Amino acid sequence: MRAKLTPQLYLTRSRPIFLEILHPAVSKVEGLKVLGERLGIGLSEMMAIGDAHNDIEMLQGVGLGVAMGNAPPEVQAQADWVTAGIEDEGVVVALEKFILRETGQINDITG
Repeated sequence: MRAKLTPQLYLTRSRPIFLEILHPAVSKVEGLKVLGERLGIGLSEMMAIGDAHNDIEMLQGVGLGVAMGNAPPEVQAQADWVTAGIEDEGVVVALEKFILRETGQINDITG
C-alpha cells in the first residue's frame, strides 16, 4: 500500500490494527512546527512524548523525544529517552525529570 500511495498520502499506524491515512502535509511534527511558530519555539527546543508508531516522526523531529514505557520496542528505539509506562505515570516522570526540575518548579508542585 505504501509503495502505491506514497507520496500522495501519509500512512502510519497508531495501534497494531489501526492504519491512519492522511494528507502528506499533516502529521504531529507539522502540528508542533505550527505551534512553535506561534510561540517562537523551534522544534529543537521541544520535548514530545509518544507511545505509538504514529509518534515516531514526532519523537525524531523534536529536541527531546520521549517514548512511554508501554510503547512498542520499535517506537522506544526511536526515542532519546524512555519513561515509565502509562500505569506508572510516565508523562509525569518525564515532565519532572526534564522540565520541572530544570526550572526549579518541581518544589512548587510537590510542596
